[in-house]
Amino acid sequence: RAREAFQTRQEKESLLKT
Repeated sequence: RAREAFQTRQEKESLLKT
């Protein structure tokens, strides 16, 4: 499930960037 973790990481980073 590396892709799921990657997606979650990207979403988290996106929220932090906001």
